[in-house]
Amino acid sequence: MKTRLSLPNKITIFRFVAIPFFVMAMLYYDRTGRGGYYLAALGIFVVAVISDGLDGYIARSRRLHTELGRIIDPLADKLLLNSAVILLTLGIGELFRLPPWFAILVISRDLMIIGGAVIIALMRGNVEVRPTRVGKFAAVSQMTVVAWVLVRLPLPVLPVWAATALTAASIVPYLRFGLRQLEGRLLH
Repeated sequence: MKTRLSLPNKITIFRFVAIPFFVMAMLYYDRTGRGGYYLAALGIFVVAVISDGLDGYIARSRRLHTELGRIIDPLADKLLLNSAVILLTLGIGELFRLPPWFAILVISRDLMIIGGAVIIALMRGNVEVRPTRVGKFAAVSQMTVVAWVLVRLPLPVLPVWAATALTAASIVPYLRFGLRQLEGRLLH
């Protein structure tokens, strides 16, 4: 039996493909200082963020949610955001540098979520992936910080602190949900 990828899953796969091009454009911009690479990186990031909203909208409006989509969509978001946060923490060209503690928080939270999912899958045989509202707000706030820096707005202090608070707050519901799955008390 042949199965086809849903449109939202195809859009998410496009986002995976876009990530190395974003990273390469950022690195070439840092190395050469050429504005074309900067514009390419900015364009790729903007298209990737828009595609994230688009695949979610299509999945909801057409009822095209799939198990594959529940896994690869947040993974694509995490890879895009973590790549951008790492690059902007290390410093790219004349762009504002993100504080190292911000990168550590974002990456640690994502590693905790992914590591927890792997542990649950190994111990229970399956894992239910369920994004939380605060987790979605955290992702949007992180995307806002990256976009803020990429469009060269001055000192993103307020967006960084808002993203920090939301990222830290998002850890609690993921931890609770993961522990409930491990204990086998997941209510459907």
